Amino acid sequence: MSRIHVTIEQMHLKGFNSGDRYAILEGFQSELSRMLDDPSTRREWVRPNRTPVLKLGQLSLEPGTAGGCKFGNSLACAIRESLKL
Repeated sequence: MSRIHVTIEQMHLKGFNSGDRYAILEGFQSELSRMLDDPSTRREWVRPNRTPVLKLGQLSLEPGTAGGCKFGNSLACAIRESLKL
């Protein structure tokens, strides 16, 4: 089994209230974990990759905690797509 180590030093979430920030991070972490549990995703990411900046395009944010969690999921998916070769 492949091992993947992901380090994200900082996430700047400006313009969100504190409850939304926590929901965004929770959604992001859960979706990223789910993707890394998928063997096909792990095979794509086994090569070393240092990416200082990703431009992900527009992501929509719905109000409330559920919207923040959904935004976090979308953020993780956008990162996965941007890192594909």
